[in-house]
Amino acid sequence: MDLKEVKIILSRYYEGLTTEEEESALAGYFAGDDVAEELYIDREWFRHSGDMNVPEPGEGFSERLNAVTGTGKSLADKSSIRVLRYSRIAATIALLISGYLIAHSVFSKPAYMKDTYSDPQMAMAEVQRVLAEVSLNMKKGTEGLPELKKLGEAPAALATFRSASRTAAKSIEALDLKAKTSETEEKNRKSQIQ
Repeated sequence: MDLKEVKIILSRYYEGLTTEEEESALAGYFAGDDVAEELYIDREWFRHSGDMNVPEPGEGFSERLNAVTGTGKSLADKSSIRVLRYSRIAATIALLISGYLIAHSVFSKPAYMKDTYSDPQMAMAEVQRVLAEVSLNMKKGTEGLPELKKLGEAPAALATFRSASRTAAKSIEALDLKAKTSETEEKNRKSQIQ
């Protein structure tokens, strides 16, 4: 194996992307004597990691560990039980509060819906009085509207003025044109006479 290929496989090895065959090839390369000096640390790693023999946990490992720690359940189980218990309590409290609020809103009338008059005729008289007052205030509010109507007349007058000014401008242009043509004719006559 050449140095470039070894470096590529080494980078993949440290990223955890190598296959068993590639790892065996690396171990064989580093077991040999002609290892590049720049790979000295990697050579030492591979030589010593081959000596490490870490056993896999056997059957019953978890049970023995729980027996030593004095618990029958793992820490993950305990925290999930605690979360489940608190979520049940929170759900119960939320249901009680929402039930109270719904019952309160359905069975009680708000203050603005309570009757203020016990006699219907007095209530009708009060409604008529309030409506008459509103009507009077609306009439007062519309008294200033005729002045606004005058403001609407101003644009119409401006439009009339614009049309008159356009007509006058056209007439002046026509007169200018006639004056210029008569001047040129006069010059032409004088030039022909001379």
